[in-house]
Amino acid sequence: MTDAETAIGACPSAGAARCAADPQRRSACAASVRGRIALALIAGSITLIVLVGSLGPSAAEAPLPGRVVSAPFWFSVSPPAWLVTLLADLALGFGAAGLLCARSALGRGWAPSLRALIAGSYAACGAMVLVPPMLSADHLVYAAYGRLVTTGGDPYTQTARTLAAHGDPIGLAVQPPWTNTSSVYGPIATGEQALASWIGRASVHTTVFVLALLGAAAYLAMGAMLRRIGDPVRVTVLFGLNPLLLLETVNAAHLDAFAVCFAVAALYVLHVRRDARGAALAGALAGLGCAVKLSLGLAVLAGLWGLRRRPRDAAFFVLCAALAGALAYLPYGGTALRPAREAARMVSLGSAWRPLLAPLQRALGDSTARDLISVLGWLTVLLIIVSLAPLLRIGSGRAAEDAPGAHAARALALLGLAWVLAAPYTLPWYDIVAWAPLVACAAGPLDPLLTARTTLLGAAYVPGLDVPLPSGVAGWATWIRADAAPVFSIAALSACVALGIRRRVARGRAPTSPVSGG
Repeated sequence: MTDAETAIGACPSAGAARCAADPQRRSACAASVRGRIALALIAGSITLIVLVGSLGPSAAEAPLPGRVVSAPFWFSVSPPAWLVTLLADLALGFGAAGLLCARSALGRGWAPSLRALIAGSYAACGAMVLVPPMLSADHLVYAAYGRLVTTGGDPYTQTARTLAAHGDPIGLAVQPPWTNTSSVYGPIATGEQALASWIGRASVHTTVFVLALLGAAAYLAMGAMLRRIGDPVRVTVLFGLNPLLLLETVNAAHLDAFAVCFAVAALYVLHVRRDARGAALAGALAGLGCAVKLSLGLAVLAGLWGLRRRPRDAAFFVLCAALAGALAYLPYGGTALRPAREAARMVSLGSAWRPLLAPLQRALGDSTARDLISVLGWLTVLLIIVSLAPLLRIGSGRAAEDAPGAHAARALALLGLAWVLAAPYTLPWYDIVAWAPLVACAAGPLDPLLTARTTLLGAAYVPGLDVPLPSGVAGWATWIRADAAPVFSIAALSACVALGIRRRVARGRAPTSPVSGG
């Protein structure tokens, strides 16, 4: 049965004849049905996420000692590893299918109620923090870094083991492989973690809950700002209701939502303030983002691109970005940069470069191999940016063609996507740096590419904790992470280059066709 036939069958009897007789109405009905299916899949994905979290500590969910009568809530069911793995993978699959279906429906003219979508995004974000974080134990080491600050320590020279040696409950809760790892995040991130620790004190439960709340607030703020830059419905469906991002960044309490919020705020200021003060404020926000995660230097480059036709404002932007970043790092100095420099040489299992690591180590030695992969990674980032540039348009409506914020959003989408695809060390929650600006741009072939990337890499890190697993679950997880994910990453890089070449060849054959905004 076709979409049109399904739509006609779904119409009330009084309207079925009108749908059948009017092609335009029939198309609208089909889009509406597809949109409802998309929302059902998204709701199913979010429900599965909440279900996994409510089951309590498992191979996907670390315990949270110090529980009080407040969120997050769970039941001590002790579910088996195979069950939480199956449910989490189903949640990712439903979420991806829902996003692709919603994108298709929007392209066919689906026009849902924006107010209802926004309310749903707030409810979905709230649901993510009502259950404990899953698929990672990073939130526990964040809590330890904050605890080190509030107890007089230094997260850049000390580790959770320092706390555990004194019997501190926060330090004792940290799980491998982070028990002896110092912070690779910037001073603003450390400040956020210290705030959560100051509120939570010795309670892991409360400290992690505060971290999750701060991340959720940042996520909702990003959605509100992005709706001013791009199409509000597209932004709300593909970002605010995105189950993949809600799971990987909000529920998992990863730092990335908090970090990228500064970059989105910089884009927003450039969009609504087109003067020197706006450029200065945007630069300061971008600089603070770099003081959360150094990779947010991408936002500085994007802002420069957006202001490329206004040299004076661009100078203000760069100056304020450098000043804000420098002031943020001043209390710790170079000590805060050293762990980040060391981490930059790592190669993750799901990376396109992972298959090259072992052969290069045998041929050149570990240090040279990692340096070479880093250089190749950045060269590939440049290649992907050049390849993808013709595929990404600014769009229309609120994103006016001359708006620096819209051009900066396009640049950040290109930079972010190229970085998550080509960087030697890449994880699924990093994808928010590409998702956030991409949803503010016009729909294109990069939407399904990023959806597939986040879904597959998310599945590669299920169930997520460094604990013994049954052979079947361990084999499945290892296959996705060590085999399927690198192959997909290589294929995605190749697809980006092929798409870019194809588009440039097509433009060369039709020289009179309009050039995409940029």
